[in-house]
Amino acid sequence: MPHQYRDERFEGMAEEMHRRISEQEVFQHTGVRTNFYNSSLHLLAEQIRQSPELLEADRLLFIPDLLAYWLTGEMCNERTVASTSQLFDPNTNDWAWPVIDALGLPRRIFGKVVAPGTVVGNIRAEVADYIGKADIPVIASASHDTASAVAGIPMSQGDNLWLSSGTWSIMGLESPQPITSSAAFEAGFCNELGHSGTVRFLKNISGLWLIQECKRQWAIDGEDLDYAALAELAIEAPAFTAFIDPDHPSFSTAGDMPEKIQEYCRATGQDVPQVKGKILRVATDSIALKYRMTYDKICSMTGSSFKRLHVGGGGIQNTYLTQAATSCGNIAVQMIATGHLPSMVEARELIKNSFEFKTYLPQDSADWEQAYERFLKVIA
Repeated sequence: MPHQYRDERFEGMAEEMHRRISEQEVFQHTGVRTNFYNSSLHLLAEQIRQSPELLEADRLLFIPDLLAYWLTGEMCNERTVASTSQLFDPNTNDWAWPVIDALGLPRRIFGKVVAPGTVVGNIRAEVADYIGKADIPVIASASHDTASAVAGIPMSQGDNLWLSSGTWSIMGLESPQPITSSAAFEAGFCNELGHSGTVRFLKNISGLWLIQECKRQWAIDGEDLDYAALAELAIEAPAFTAFIDPDHPSFSTAGDMPEKIQEYCRATGQDVPQVKGKILRVATDSIALKYRMTYDKICSMTGSSFKRLHVGGGGIQNTYLTQAATSCGNIAVQMIATGHLPSMVEARELIKNSFEFKTYLPQDSADWEQAYERFLKVIA
């Protein structure tokens, strides 16, 4: 979710939530850290202002659930979407009732939760008459986009480290159970549910937002460069001249990103990049090193190391493949539900055999290792 989508109506709701229930308790019950986009905060805002919509509501339906209801007349909540609300317990696979009660939300609006791949029902007669075809099943797929994207990555057992690269980057594991340790809490990781009873143990990282905002500012200034041109400028610039913390609060809002990057470098006593290529290189190198930092935390918390990182999303060059990833995962879950595929193992094998994947091997490891040590000192 892009940073600029922040809504002023929900400012202060995190503080109000934590007056009612601590952040640690919320995390233990939901596996999710508090952020401005959580449904928990949105509903709390409605509860505080005693909105008629909440007072009179019969059921809570998220957007995919609402579409399924319009198509079938059946109401249910698909689990991968429900798990991102900060109101669902991944340990019990039920609503997080202690959190719901602490926030003063009406229990009646929280209904049946179904697993991804559940056939909700056939399309309603009115829909069938309109399109001229009846007996079409509507399936609650892995409705959360990242859940479908991860489902579409051809991972195998034990080969479960992934990175979704876009405006925000998300790095995580496909895990059989949630990880709600104190280390996970302190590091800002979350647990969201996926296909086949899996958990997406993940962390959000500011990604191409930095590049997108630089592009937007330069367009305002009169030079509208495409992304290929920006990438070329970054490649041609010298590496590791300075570093930023991509998740620093100063970068979280829109507006003159090149100047913000320069100011961060100035404030931390580093060389200040003056030209576009150097600014882009500082941002790109720093994003990559933040990935490394997140990887190290995952290894530390799980006691595991990984031979492969599966990368997808709009941040990689094969645009056709990246656009297909979420769709493939969504379709795969539906094909399992209809019996066209036996399980996600076979679905991922089908996806692997349907596209050309590119493998990248580490290069200049010693230089990157030295840069990482400098990066850690800068952002400390």
